Amino acid sequence: MAVTILQWNARSIFKKLPEFKKYLSDLAFLPDVICIQETHLSPKYNPICVRQSVVHLEIDISPSDSHLEISGIKTSAASIFNIYNPPRNNFTIETFDFLSGLKNVVLCREFNSYPGMWGSQLSNQSRTKG
Repeated sequence: MAVTILQWNARSIFKKLPEFKKYLSDLAFLPDVICIQETHLSPKYNPICVRQSVVHLEIDISPSDSHLEISGIKTSAASIFNIYNPPRNNFTIETFDFLSGLKNVVLCREFNSYPGMWGSQLSNQSRTKG
C-alpha cells in the first residue's frame, strides 16, 4: 500500500495555522501522513499526524544528539522519520546510526545545514560531516 506524505516546516504553528488549513483545503486529496517541524509548541515536539485508516506503530527513538528532535512511525510501506535539527547544532552521520538495517526509509527533515553547493553563503559543520 502506498502512503502519501506531506512535510511542513511550520516556523510556529500558531502563526501559520490558517495558511496551512487553507493549503490543505485546496489539495485534491489529503495526505496519509503529515510531518511538521519547528512547531514552537514545546521543546522536542515534532509531530507526525497519521490518517486514522493508516495502520502504523510509533518508533521509539533516543538520538545520540540530544538537540535533535526525532519522531518516527512504521507503516506497511515504510519507516517514516520526522527530524528537526535546531540552528547552530552540528551533528555527524553517526547520529543516524539508528537507521541502519531499516528498509524503505523516508526522512522528512529540516537539518538547518547550509551547503555551499546549493548556493548558500552560510556555513556550518553539519554540512561537512555527513
